[in-house]
Formats: sequence, C-alpha cells, structure tokens
Amino acid sequence: MKSIWIYIYLFFLLFGPKLWTYVDTSILANFIAFYFIGGHKFKIDSHVLLLLMWFVFLILCYMGVAIYYETIDVVFVGRLVRSMCSFVCIYALCCHYSNVHIETKIDWIINILLLHAVIVIISALFFVDLQEYLRVINDFATHVRKYRSTGLMAGYDISGLICNIGVILVLVKTKFNAVKFFIFVVAALLTSRFSMISLSMILLFYFLSYRKGDSVLKSFCVVVPLIVAGGLGIIILSLTSSGLLPKGLISSLNFSSNFLDTLIWTYANSDFKQTTERYFFFPETFLSLLFGAGSYVGTDPGYVRMINCIGILGLLSVMLWHAYLFYIFFSTRQSRYFRKEKSQFIGFTLIAVLVFLNFKNSYFFTGTFFEIMIFILFSYIFESDRYKVETQYRG
Repeated sequence: MKSIWIYIYLFFLLFGPKLWTYVDTSILANFIAFYFIGGHKFKIDSHVLLLLMWFVFLILCYMGVAIYYETIDVVFVGRLVRSMCSFVCIYALCCHYSNVHIETKIDWIINILLLHAVIVIISALFFVDLQEYLRVINDFATHVRKYRSTGLMAGYDISGLICNIGVILVLVKTKFNAVKFFIFVVAALLTSRFSMISLSMILLFYFLSYRKGDSVLKSFCVVVPLIVAGGLGIIILSLTSSGLLPKGLISSLNFSSNFLDTLIWTYANSDFKQTTERYFFFPETFLSLLFGAGSYVGTDPGYVRMINCIGILGLLSVMLWHAYLFYIFFSTRQSRYFRKEKSQFIGFTLIAVLVFLNFKNSYFFTGTFFEIMIFILFSYIFESDRYKVETQYRG
C-alpha cells in the first residue's frame, strides 16, 4: 500500500495535468500528501529553512516589480508557488521515509519516468494518434509528428530531458538494468535533436569519469547509444539547422536513406543566427535590466526569460538558491550504502542541465524537472543523515 500511494503521488507530482488552465494538480497532490504525513513530526533543517525563506524573498521581490510596472505574470508566480509547495512536501516525504533505502527511492522515480518513456515510444512509433488523446494531460499544442512524441510532457526538449534523467538514474543503480536503460535511450532519441546531443554528452561524461568498476556489458550498453545518439543528433542538426554546424558537413558524405529523409521532415528547419537575434533580447532601461520588467513570456532561453522578468539581480538570486542547494548536497557526509562517485555524477549532471541547458530553455523551477531534482537530492541527503544517526547510536 505504501508503494501504491507513493506512485500515485509521484505521478501527479511529475505529470499532473492543469485543470482549467491554472489549477495545477501537482499542487493538490502535494497538499494531500502533506496532510497524510503532516501528523508525523519532522524537524526542518536550518539549511532547508533558509532555502524556504529564500522562496518567500523571491516572490516578494517579484511582486514589488509587478506592482511597479502594474503587471503580474501568473505563469512565473505560479511556478514559484508550485516549486515552494513541492520543496516543502518532498522534504517532509523524504524525512518521513528516511529509513527507506536510497535504492528503493531511486526505483520509485525510475518506474514513474519509465511510464513516460514507454508512452513516448508507443505514441511515436506504433500508435501516433495516441498523442491526440494525451493533450488532455500534457497540454501539447502543436501538430502530431511521426517518430517524435512529447509523451506526458508539453514539449519535446523537456520530454527528452526527463528520459535522459531516467538514463542517469539507471546508471547509478547498484544493479544495472539494461532493459530500462535502453527504453530510456530509445525514448530520448524520439524527442528532440537537443535531447540526442545531451544524451551523448551525458554518456560520454559517465564513460570517461565514472565507469570504474562497471561490467563489460554495462560499458558496452553505454558506448553504443553514445555513438548512435551523438551521430544521429549531429546528422539531424546539420540537415535542419544553418549557422550552427559547418555547412555541408553531412551532405558531403552523400549519406541518405528513406528513413532518414522521413525523420528529417519531422523537425523544423532553423537558422541559428536568426534564432539568436529573435530570442536573445533584454530590457531597454538600466533599471529594468537590474530588477526586471515583470514579464516572463516571449523568449525561450531561461537566462533571458529570467532577466526580463526579475532582472540580473533576480537571476543571480535564483542561481545562488540552486548553488546553496547543491552545496548542501555535496557537503553532506557520504554513506557507505552508496558510492560517492555515483552521487557526484548525479550532482554534476544536474548542475550542467541548469547551467548550460538554460541557454536553450528555462529549467529554473520548471515543473517536473525541479521536483525530480529535489526528490533525488533530498533522498541522498537523508540517506547520509540516516547513516550518521545509526553510527552515533551504535557508538
């Protein structure tokens, strides 16, 4: 029964649909979960309390900007409120289940993400019309395309990122599951070009830095999708984007096939220079550049959106919030129950997502990704805390 309600909670936490546009069922799931575990006492760590107060500070700062410009961005405020609710509830949940082994907690996330990955594969390859029915859950707005799917998410990039996180979590498990690994890999390849390149970078980073002690089978399972994802991503980027890769890089090889031609048509052609000129724009006045103009819409890159909304100072505050969170994670005493280098792999990869992928999309306090990140980090932190308590008790 415990596993059943945990999976129900995690599903709505990560993939809960929005009712009537603004009613976020993930927030409702947090309130319900907190009600059931709220009767159990748990101590709020001083670091966690500081991060929670930081949320309140960010909201108050934005409200000040919104009042000054006589506007309010419901999306941005809703994102902060949802993230704050998830932060508190996930902390309480991890505290409540602090005696549950880290491997079990990672399995909870893997199995929920696996549902998303399977839906991506089915709706991209076997039952394309399923994507039409999924709009009720994921709010996917554009037309359906074969060989691509957003699964339970609203966009291709975030869908692929979720699959890539599934890859990461399978890699850090003590017992490697090749079937789950390849399900996540295939699903990531059926999302976006950026996801393919990101997947290859993740696998390359793991192979070069953290594969010590792995079996030959696991190393082989890492190398094959690394080559496939990297090669396919470069090919598609070269044929569908101009100004990003050397002109004629792939066409000079005279490489073509009916499958590849069909696949290329599922991606939009883009010009890197025009995209940069269109999306990378900032507030016009020095005051709005520092404190923002209160608007979180109109551009894709996460850094640009944050600067236009809460300014450079607000962006720095958001980045410092995440930096402090990872400081807590890395400074926590490591347990003998998991290998330290694997937790480092998770931490460094999540940091890379926040630092580099925000040049492409917005991932600061973004739904699903934020909740997964918080759940993973708190799970490892509480695993270490549990070990310290047990050690002190035995002593």
